[in-house]
Amino acid sequence: MSADAPLPRRKNSDVLHEMLDLDGAQVLDVGCGAGHLSRLMSRHGARVIGLEVSDRQLERAAQYDTVGTETYLKAPAEALPVDAASQDVVVFFNSLHHVAPKAMDAALAEAARALRPDGRLFVCEPMAEGACYELNRPIDDEAEVRALARQALDRLGAPSWRLLSRRQYLHSVRYKDYPTYRTDMTGIDAGRAATFERLGSDQETAFQRLGRVDPEDGSHHFDQPMEVHLFARLGAPGTK
Repeated sequence: MSADAPLPRRKNSDVLHEMLDLDGAQVLDVGCGAGHLSRLMSRHGARVIGLEVSDRQLERAAQYDTVGTETYLKAPAEALPVDAASQDVVVFFNSLHHVAPKAMDAALAEAARALRPDGRLFVCEPMAEGACYELNRPIDDEAEVRALARQALDRLGAPSWRLLSRRQYLHSVRYKDYPTYRTDMTGIDAGRAATFERLGSDQETAFQRLGRVDPEDGSHHFDQPMEVHLFARLGAPGTK
């Protein structure tokens, strides 16, 4: 694909299913948030442990019915509470850039320790561009931490890792309306409520300007370019 060619429009879940064999796999979902991806992978036959450092997010995850064998634990990415060589897949979905920059390399080393030989590391990160990024930028500008996460991935290689695939695509983030968007953003981080108050009507104006309105249901869609890296674990079990 040329540099000027448009990115293919894909759903995050479809890309995940194409790149990972989840049926029967032991999966660690690092930075699982409210557990949406953990539940999706569990529905497709994976045995999932969702990890999160936010009590608020873990409380949200606990509000959903269990769909399989998924469980949730409080733990940081740089100290995974699993045995060495115990996982088939480690997933960082929209989460590596939330790890403290000084801990990103340690978090990826922990993924190497946790994975079995030839296990898979799946890292999907939003790029610092697109309508969704522009909408959220006044609330929380993540350009720097997203760049640092990409740099951490660029450092991965032999003897621990082999890059199997790298893809970029366009995902559409959907919100029913502006109040739903605001509730979702503050549900992740209650401290953002003060920022919304400070921005006032400007943020709602940006919401209306940047979103594409679905003519069928009136929902608002915001394009978010995504980049996914898939690595295979090399070397002896449980080594970094």
